[in-house]
Amino acid sequence: DQIGQGLSLGDSRAKAAVYETIEAMDQFINNFSTWVLGPDDEFSTIQNNSFEGLNSIYESFMLDVSGASNIPATKLFGRSPAGENATGESDLQNYYDMVGQKQETYLRPVLDKLLPVIFMSEFGEVPDDIDFQFSSPRSKSEEETADIVQKKASTINDLFTSGLLTRPVALKELQEIGRNTDVFTNITDEDVEQAEKEEETGGAPGMDELEQLGQTLEQEPTSSTMFAKDSWEENDHPRGGNNKNAGQFSAKPGNKAKEDVKKDPDEQESKKKTVS
Repeated sequence: DQIGQGLSLGDSRAKAAVYETIEAMDQFINNFSTWVLGPDDEFSTIQNNSFEGLNSIYESFMLDVSGASNIPATKLFGRSPAGENATGESDLQNYYDMVGQKQETYLRPVLDKLLPVIFMSEFGEVPDDIDFQFSSPRSKSEEETADIVQKKASTINDLFTSGLLTRPVALKELQEIGRNTDVFTNITDEDVEQAEKEEETGGAPGMDELEQLGQTLEQEPTSSTMFAKDSWEENDHPRGGNNKNAGQFSAKPGNKAKEDVKKDPDEQESKKKTVS
């Protein structure tokens, strides 16, 4: 009662004296486990051997903190999911959806303004097709990744086989899958461009390829171009008319020595006898 009156009715000096008394008593209790009693003071202890209800209080505290931070208790406190047949997947999925929503809501508008400034500062221009994607906060297992890739690739193959997708579009779709799953990484933009050219020309060589082929033939003569340098005149090499040598080329007109050599030896021998 005296302490209550001193705090409510006393002046600042009386209040300071009460505070100093309580502080000194607290130091004795904490440092020396000693309680100072006056002649009219009483001291008693109450023991509580039951701690029932503390677990419920702690679990309620965890739920409050998890709700305030938007993080599941299983992830924030490392607790196992509560309840029968509970895996915690639904809670984690809600958390990942929340993170993705905040990425699109808060980060994308800022990066849409910042990236053009960075491109202009580094490269001097801003690409027309500038775009970016956020990485998923959830890391998938190899089994989940393989299952996703198989389903998506099978769908793309069915659409390509049925003619609803062209080969360039199918390659682009596979590239898009690779950005999120780290597969199909060997499909390059050059492969897509080549497929687009083949789609335009129907599989035949394009004009650029034909021009390149023509330049190669001009720079590196082949066997056909080398034979073309020595022109062949059919009139200079008439075919023989006798029966034994029909179809053979005779000597060039004016070259009688070679022509005589090519004649039949029996015919030459008969001519010699006639002359003699």
